[in-house]
Amino acid sequence: MSWYGIPVGVKVKDANDQVTRHLPDRFQAAVDLVATKTGLTDGDSYREGWGFSDPDERAGTAGDVADLVVAELVEAFPSDRVVAMCGELQASLGGAAE
Repeated sequence: MSWYGIPVGVKVKDANDQVTRHLPDRFQAAVDLVATKTGLTDGDSYREGWGFSDPDERAGTAGDVADLVVAELVEAFPSDRVVAMCGELQASLGGAAE
């Protein structure tokens, strides 16, 4: 799950289970920061930014795959990349970039 491309969590299903995992708090903090700076904090405008990526099949239990995907996202989105994304989003969504 992501908000305008900023990942915040994963949802994984297998034949026996569905698992949801949240990314570290810094990801949700980035979403909240951009939403506040761009004025997208009311229900509808905030909800419009949320979405899921296309499903991807992987071997393993739902829990194991969810843990793996979280680790991959944390590695792929270090703090400096998330900060850069925030600035780009603020500019494209109409807020003041810092």
